[in-house]
Amino acid sequence: MSAWLWPRTTKRRLYSIIRIGQEAWLRRWPLPNVNELTQHLRKLDGATLAQMGIPG
Repeated sequence: MSAWLWPRTTKRRLYSIIRIGQEAWLRRWPLPNVNELTQHLRKLDGATLAQMGIPG
Protein backbone atom coordinates (compact mmCIF):
# COMPACT_ATOMS: atom_id res chain seq x y z
CA MET A 1 0.00 0.00 0.00
CA SER A 2 2.76 2.46 0.86
CA ALA A 3 4.39 1.76 -2.52
CA TRP A 4 1.22 2.93 -4.24
CA LEU A 5 0.80 6.05 -2.12
CA TRP A 6 4.44 7.11 -2.31
CA PRO A 7 4.91 9.17 -5.51
CA ARG A 8 8.40 8.05 -6.45
CA THR A 9 7.83 6.68 -9.93
CA THR A 10 6.53 9.68 -11.85
CA LYS A 11 5.89 13.37 -11.47
CA ARG A 12 2.40 12.74 -12.81
CA ARG A 13 1.50 10.59 -9.79
CA LEU A 14 2.78 13.28 -7.44
CA TYR A 15 0.81 15.94 -9.30
CA SER A 16 -2.40 13.92 -9.21
CA ILE A 17 -2.06 13.28 -5.44
CA ILE A 18 -1.47 16.98 -4.82
CA ARG A 19 -4.37 17.89 -7.10
CA ILE A 20 -6.77 15.56 -5.26
CA GLY A 21 -5.64 17.08 -1.95
CA GLN A 22 -6.23 20.61 -3.23
CA GLU A 23 -9.65 19.68 -4.57
CA ALA A 24 -10.62 18.07 -1.26
CA TRP A 25 -9.47 21.11 0.67
CA LEU A 26 -11.29 23.58 -1.60
CA ARG A 27 -14.53 21.60 -1.52
CA ARG A 28 -14.16 20.95 2.22
CA TRP A 29 -14.63 17.22 1.81
CA PRO A 30 -14.80 15.45 5.17
CA LEU A 31 -11.65 13.64 6.23
CA PRO A 32 -12.00 9.85 6.21
CA ASN A 33 -11.34 7.81 9.29
CA VAL A 34 -7.83 6.46 8.69
CA ASN A 35 -8.60 3.11 10.33
CA GLU A 36 -11.61 2.55 8.07
CA LEU A 37 -9.59 3.58 5.02
CA THR A 38 -6.74 1.16 5.75
CA GLN A 39 -9.19 -1.67 6.51
CA HIS A 40 -10.86 -1.04 3.15
CA LEU A 41 -7.51 -1.09 1.34
CA ARG A 42 -6.54 -4.35 3.04
CA LYS A 43 -9.74 -6.01 1.75
CA LEU A 44 -9.07 -5.27 -1.94
CA ASP A 45 -8.89 -8.25 -4.27
CA GLY A 46 -5.72 -9.33 -6.05
CA ALA A 47 -6.69 -7.85 -9.43
CA THR A 48 -7.20 -4.38 -7.96
CA LEU A 49 -3.92 -4.58 -6.05
CA ALA A 50 -2.14 -5.61 -9.27
CA GLN A 51 -3.63 -2.59 -11.08
CA MET A 52 -2.28 -0.34 -8.34
CA GLY A 53 1.17 -1.93 -8.63
CA ILE A 54 1.07 -3.45 -5.15
CA PRO A 55 2.56 -6.93 -4.90
CA GLY A 56 -0.06 -9.30 -3.52
